[in-house]
Amino acid sequence: MMGEQGKTEEGGGGGGGGKELGMTSQSSANQSPSLRNETVSNYHPYPPPLAKYEDIVSSPKLFMGTLEKLHAVMGTKFM
Repeated sequence: MMGEQGKTEEGGGGGGGGKELGMTSQSSANQSPSLRNETVSNYHPYPPPLAKYEDIVSSPKLFMGTLEKLHAVMGTKFM
């Protein structure tokens, strides 16, 4: 009986902690989707490609030109 009680206490303690975490996740998850949808729909990490990889590799001028444009669009300093 003592062994069974110990298992019940451990299981109950671990299960209760898991339930609490699950409830916390659900409450934050209920708030996040609307914020995530707005953020995701407005968030574009990189602009679409201006050239194909093969073209960039074969032409140093095209590489430098597209790199400069990328930095201009991203608002970062280039050289």
